[in-house]
Amino acid sequence: MISQYPDGAIVNVSSCAGVMPMANQAAYVASKTALNALTQVAAMENACDSDSGFAVRVNAVAPGPTLGGMNSPERLAAHPENTQRKRDVTAMKRFAQPEEIADAIMFLLSKRSSYITGTVLSADGGYHIGKF
Repeated sequence: MISQYPDGAIVNVSSCAGVMPMANQAAYVASKTALNALTQVAAMENACDSDSGFAVRVNAVAPGPTLGGMNSPERLAAHPENTQRKRDVTAMKRFAQPEEIADAIMFLLSKRSSYITGTVLSADGGYHIGKF
């Protein structure tokens, strides 16, 4: 029997750079683009298991500039030109709060996204729609 709703969910964390490449970041862009493709292949291979009825949805979130980590207050203050550039590449002209990225991940893990698989969700403040 095939279950009506997938029983499991995986959410990979990619990057906006895997959706819309950026200059001087070849290795990073390649790794995130590969993760997006792996997400889609895993989604195809696990969307339905007609033998056991067990299925897993596989998606990814592609965050844009997010506060914390490499965007710590200290690093942002030490490099004001880079900070402004990172803000300016998003339509929303701001950094994400970590909770905003977590909310996107939680949505993809929840039953509210039960018919979504193989998606790379851009949580990037509009980075993917063009350079600003």
